[in-house]
Amino acid sequence: RPVVTSIAGQPYVEPQISSDADALAQLYLNRGYLEVSVQPNPVPSADRSSIDLHFVIHEGPQVFVDHVLIVGNTRTKTETIVREVQLKTGQPLSQQDEDDTRSRITALGVFRRVDISYLQMPGALTHRDVLITVEEAPVTTIEYGAGGGGGRRVVRTEESPNGVGTFAVAPRASFAIGRRNLFGKDRSLNLFTRVSFRPGGANELDNLATNNGKYGPNEYLARLAYSERRIFGTPADGTFAGGLEQTRRTSFTYNRRSANVSLVRRLKKTLALSGRYTIDSTHVFDFGITPVEKPLIDRLFSQVRLSTFSGSLVRDTR
Repeated sequence: RPVVTSIAGQPYVEPQISSDADALAQLYLNRGYLEVSVQPNPVPSADRSSIDLHFVIHEGPQVFVDHVLIVGNTRTKTETIVREVQLKTGQPLSQQDEDDTRSRITALGVFRRVDISYLQMPGALTHRDVLITVEEAPVTTIEYGAGGGGGRRVVRTEESPNGVGTFAVAPRASFAIGRRNLFGKDRSLNLFTRVSFRPGGANELDNLATNNGKYGPNEYLARLAYSERRIFGTPADGTFAGGLEQTRRTSFTYNRRSANVSLVRRLKKTLALSGRYTIDSTHVFDFGITPVEKPLIDRLFSQVRLSTFSGSLVRDTR
């Protein structure tokens, strides 16, 4: 009854009736009735002013899981896959559990294809073996890119000690390499790098002395991250990362070294709790501003070592 939305007194709408029949069939499929049939059977009154709505249900046998078989994995350990399987021996062969199993195994990110089929032994009408066939994806991924950008930058000169705007072009490139499924346990290691070649410095008086005004890799980013699902045997997923970054702003340049560790625990299918610890150190230099304006920059990019804790609760219903 709870899955049927049609109630007495409301207009008779055929699409809604069909939806109720589908909901009833899905209810039975999730309880192992693989051969269920649900047919609406409306019976009009004598004056055809009302309809008695009947659903004729042929349940068929209830089917249970006998054995769960996993094939196709060569690098991935079987226990890594088993912990994501929601179809359990002795439980009804549920359509919802099959969908959840396929989604969870796919979410590991180490398989390019996941197929689930049922095997029926002769004479066994109420039990089926579940066969999960996986096809592993390549363990190494490589990404690269190239591009360019242009914009105005402020430069202080002898003629313009307060700064003058000039246009500069900055070609850039990126490269990333990742290794997943380390040791067959859904662990991954990823390195991402990016570099931009642009003229350095905001003060030509300093540039002439240090030769920093020429084009060079004055902007760059390197980040190394290690991720592991069910880290240390806990229900949480963990990530350890560290990076080095140097970026040019309108009137200054900053260099930052940072490291962080984060843990994510899924509380429900749509709810996840995460915690993060970060430590970083920032160095600001190459100012193109007056000393009076410098405290404004220090508020955003403090030149001290910062240790930060943060947390979040995410609800995702996609």
